[in-house]
Amino acid sequence: MLLDERYTASNAAELGDYSVRDTFPEEERREHIDVRPGKLKYAMLNFYADMDAWDGDPPTPRE
Repeated sequence: MLLDERYTASNAAELGDYSVRDTFPEEERREHIDVRPGKLKYAMLNFYADMDAWDGDPPTPRE
């Protein structure tokens, strides 16, 4: 998980030389997904739920 604006496709043009997105090979960049911070907790819960990482139901995120 890369948690920084420098890795996002949506900010690459705005950040210019500060963007590090182009340092990754093209095939890896195609796999990157920009997720808004407010949705990250749900994305992580879904990831771990899919991995059967919880005994029982996963915790409910707090706002």
